[in-house]
Amino acid sequence: MPDLMQRSAMLATRWAPTRCTSQGNKDDCSWYHGAWPMLRGLGVLQGVDGDADFFHASIAEFACDGQRVLITAAADQAILSLVLEAFRSRGAEPRVTVVDRCPTALALNRWYGRWQGARVATEHADITDYVSSVEFDVITTHSILSFIPESLRPRLYANWRRLLASGGRLVIAQAVRPHADEGAVRAFDADEVDRFVARAEARAELRDIGLTLDQIRSLARRFATHKTALSVGSADAIVSGLEHAGFEIVSLQQQRRAADYASASPERPDAILNTRIVARAP
Repeated sequence: MPDLMQRSAMLATRWAPTRCTSQGNKDDCSWYHGAWPMLRGLGVLQGVDGDADFFHASIAEFACDGQRVLITAAADQAILSLVLEAFRSRGAEPRVTVVDRCPTALALNRWYGRWQGARVATEHADITDYVSSVEFDVITTHSILSFIPESLRPRLYANWRRLLASGGRLVIAQAVRPHADEGAVRAFDADEVDRFVARAEARAELRDIGLTLDQIRSLARRFATHKTALSVGSADAIVSGLEHAGFEIVSLQQQRRAADYASASPERPDAILNTRIVARAP
């Protein structure tokens, strides 16, 4: 296990109990941000790692030195890591801003930015009404629609368009569930919680994440017990919403998840389509 993942998991576990409820944050999301780096580091879930090749290729393709990149919501520092890797593969350095409602997620990104010697600013805000004095060349995020009610998605798309400079790119990936009702709430039942915890225990025997087995069990159980997300049932709905907001779709890819995909959701992974979209601001 790389030292980076151990450090990330330990910092999240330490920071989440106090930071997740600081700065006026009304919702206690410590069950989520306190556990996510540990679960990702153990391979219990993949998150953005499952779309890493797409993000790297799509961002590196047009990366230039000094471009402004906006990351809209982040469970941890994983998206920032991919952005930096993509730019640096082209010999370029971006100016990154991370927007999130949670101080823990922002702290992890500031920590990782310093560790990488990168220019990273953070903004404690809701992306649906975030305002910036500058436009961005790249906006990126992962599965944000799982946390945005269907009624607010047009507002999100419109704000992305306002924030993106002409000629800029929106690079996003989203889990789509074709057999689910749009906006349906997904949650673990009791048996699924137990299986999720058992998966974390099994992975902990193979990898050292810097936490005790009791800590891992507790974090995994709290995560699965609280975890809910909103279903996105169609890529067409995303495309239509983006086009209505003024985007031009550059590319759309869909790939069915493998049966052994490490998912943060209770349903069968192969019932989910990893949907990857690149859109352009005219």
